Amino acid sequence: MSCEEVTTSDPPQPRASKQHVYEMSLPRGYDGSKYLKELVLLKSDNRLEHWTVIARNKTDTGAGAFAQARTKDGKLLRFVWACYSTDPSVKTNDIYYQSDDEGKTWKKMPAFVSDRFAWYPHRLRTLRDGTLVLAAPRAAKWGKDSDYPIRAAMKLDTVSDMEMMLFFFSHDQGRTWSNPLPIFSGQTVSENRFRRTARRKLVVHQQQHLCQPGPPDGVS
Repeated sequence: MSCEEVTTSDPPQPRASKQHVYEMSLPRGYDGSKYLKELVLLKSDNRLEHWTVIARNKTDTGAGAFAQARTKDGKLLRFVWACYSTDPSVKTNDIYYQSDDEGKTWKKMPAFVSDRFAWYPHRLRTLRDGTLVLAAPRAAKWGKDSDYPIRAAMKLDTVSDMEMMLFFFSHDQGRTWSNPLPIFSGQTVSENRFRRTARRKLVVHQQQHLCQPGPPDGVS
């Protein structure tokens, strides 16, 4: 299991630049860069009764490390929202990391998505046959040299600036990933859940209640 732990530190952590706060469209008081943020991994050996911290790693994204999995060969995979990083050297497609020492250290893996977009990987599942499935919505990139000066900017002539939900598949324990498979094309996308049926079909439940009025879920 993993979570993000946010604590105060003495001295406080370096503050994000004014440009970052502006581009992220953060209201006054919402900049949490002064806090120490760590991604924590916990392990249970007694059927979830007790948990032990096995690793913690400092992060500067502030959010977005929801897609994680363990492969059959013992590697840990983690996807993050690089578009939220306060480090200007981080590209928006620096989303994929691997660990082969129980999460103590992480290695950035080669990018397999374009840095012309902002990526929000939020689900990573392992199917029974070992196939890894990654759900990663993409949105328009914001900031310098883009069509959107800030994250909250919108184009009034478009239905949604969150362009589409994409699925990626890996059949070799995360070493390589397939070309993207778009789903719910033309719809405002938010989060989803997916599962594989006994007939080997992938059923996706799209949660729309955060995006638009109407029925809470869509199924594909």
